[in-house]
Amino acid sequence: MIRFEQAAAVVALADLIAKVRNDDVERHNEHATAIEQLSQGQMKIAQFTDGLATQYGQLFKALSNRLDAVEKGGARSERQPAPVDAAFN
Repeated sequence: MIRFEQAAAVVALADLIAKVRNDDVERHNEHATAIEQLSQGQMKIAQFTDGLATQYGQLFKALSNRLDAVEKGGARSERQPAPVDAAFN
């Protein structure tokens, strides 16, 4: 009877070890998925930030050109707004 009980204990231990390993693999996969989602989110944020920087640069250049024109006395008429004017209307 002792051998049967020992064998049963060994089988139970093996089952427990297998469950722990499977849980570890499942948890690892969940973590990998979460990390991938975070990476994708960071990429979207970087793309959005790049777009904002590009737009800011274009608006700044248009404003700079408009100020240069005003300083030189060549301001545009109201019927032909500068690109920066159109962006703010």
